[in-house]
Amino acid sequence: MNFENYLQDAIAMIDSWEVADSDFANAVNDQARLMAGLGLEPTEQTDFDISIPSPHQ
Repeated sequence: MNFENYLQDAIAMIDSWEVADSDFANAVNDQARLMAGLGLEPTEQTDFDISIPSPHQ
């Protein structure tokens, strides 16, 4: 499974943490990669810019 399948769950998880708005998208992407069993380093499969707005705005 690719990490995009885990983005919704990662957003819900990271939203419950105290993460600065500026770090929110990176934290979500990192968490989704971990949940998918991938490393934290972007790969050819995950190397694209995903902008996720913080729900705290």
